[in-house]
Amino acid sequence: MRVITEISLRDELKGKVPEVYYVPAQKILSPAAKEYLSQKKIKVVYKDKEEVPRIEEQNKAVQKEMSRKTYEDYETGAVYNEKPEAMTQIADNKLVTKNHPRIVFRGKMDSLQALIIVTQAEIYSKDSLSPILNDLDEVLSVSRSILRAEVLEEQLPDVRVLGLTANEIRDRSHYPENFFQIKQMTLPHYKMGLIYTRLNQIRTMIREAELLAIWAIDMKRDSWGPSIVLTLNRLSSVMHIMMCMVLANHYNK
Repeated sequence: MRVITEISLRDELKGKVPEVYYVPAQKILSPAAKEYLSQKKIKVVYKDKEEVPRIEEQNKAVQKEMSRKTYEDYETGAVYNEKPEAMTQIADNKLVTKNHPRIVFRGKMDSLQALIIVTQAEIYSKDSLSPILNDLDEVLSVSRSILRAEVLEEQLPDVRVLGLTANEIRDRSHYPENFFQIKQMTLPHYKMGLIYTRLNQIRTMIREAELLAIWAIDMKRDSWGPSIVLTLNRLSSVMHIMMCMVLANHYNK
């Protein structure tokens, strides 16, 4: 039985570090050769001479097939080795065109979050301690949860916003005169100030996002879809409540 020494092993590998070293039949490793392979963290497998090339060939074929199927079309199942410029990932390695309804919805949610932050920056520059900043933080957090749920295709939990339940949000939004002594949905006017008009802008963008969600998500097939639409509907009501609170001078009390 022939012994594979460390010197012959080094000469055979020529500096390469494979994941597995196959020891041919009728051969054994010297203690020094075993130690060398162990230090390099190379797995040792004893195989017949004829079997080694076949296994390596199979591994190469699998790797080639995996590298070829880098991306998959979300709609058709078509395979792409490289991502086309006009496509983007909707989940994992699944690709859709960049004008796919769900990508358009994500863009709207991204714009919504940007608008909320811009509004906060404007308020902060004038009153860094304004309590409305905290309420907008809650709205921003919920909007991010909505986007996360769509991307991961997860059900959204029934959350409170501004400490209000769904029923409390509905009551305050539908009957603001009972809570704030403000007429229902007072039409915006530039004389009402920047904060009020910004909040209204956020409200309208949430409404747009709600419509896009209905267009983009299959509400019958995707069980998580209705929770996104419901949360967006409540979030727009929350913005109406905040607008009423501004008119009622609530944030300055």
